[in-house]
Amino acid sequence: MKKTKWIIGISAYLIMIIAYYIGRNAALAGGLEYRSWVDALFCLLVCAIVFPSEKRMADGNLVVTDSEGMESISYFAEPVVFLFRREFTFDDERTAESLSAVYDLDFHVQTTEKGNTVFEAEEYPGIEVQIINYGYTKIDYLENDFNYVLTSSLLKKHKEIFDGYGVEFVSFPLVYGQISEDAVSDCVGVLVEEDNLDGAADAVAEFIRLSLKEDNRADGESCYESVSGSVFLFVEDPITGGQRDLGNISYSLEPDHSWVLDETVTDEEVRELIRERYNQYFN
Repeated sequence: MKKTKWIIGISAYLIMIIAYYIGRNAALAGGLEYRSWVDALFCLLVCAIVFPSEKRMADGNLVVTDSEGMESISYFAEPVVFLFRREFTFDDERTAESLSAVYDLDFHVQTTEKGNTVFEAEEYPGIEVQIINYGYTKIDYLENDFNYVLTSSLLKKHKEIFDGYGVEFVSFPLVYGQISEDAVSDCVGVLVEEDNLDGAADAVAEFIRLSLKEDNRADGESCYESVSGSVFLFVEDPITGGQRDLGNISYSLEPDHSWVLDETVTDEEVRELIRERYNQYFN
């Protein structure tokens, strides 16, 4: 079907060019004004209908959206030459290549003791990354849990900060971006308690400042050179007695949004943020 549409599209394009020159020459020979914009507009309409739309991903591949009657279908493709591309499906090796291109790292496929497929970069030993979504999302890369797993590992490394403020961790299994019992490994988040809101905030703020300044990956570069951090917050559910997700706090060396914190964050900034989240949850 796709090959047929390409043939039809290219044929229509060539016909429009030929029609343009024939019509223009005939009009000029007859002393008439030839309005070439009519053909140009028609050509654009034909191309818009026949040719699929493309979105370039951060790894250089394409997300192509094509029409099948009244419906649209999307698929991944790699550029070949000029307007041509080759459709493909992500397998493990191609996924590792995609992650490597997006983060400028060297990812390899690994299999855990549970038999799960994960991706580990040489620069981040022990950080096992899963793909959250192989679908066609609004972001320009395969959605993954890299920042969640990395942040969890660094929280555990700096646990003494939180112990000093009397703040506990909540261990939760994260898989495909959701809390699930089928997780490859447990992540940890910060428990926010009503009688110690400021303690939790101050601990998070101190952790962010210290981690952005001191934590390095295996090659000596900052852990956050390629990825941002994300601290999960939890509260005790008064009805069930379990923990409920209160959202997360994002931070980075070079924030690209106003809500992403950096190494200049103050205790008061995080206090205001956590109080707002807490009040929204219970009011």
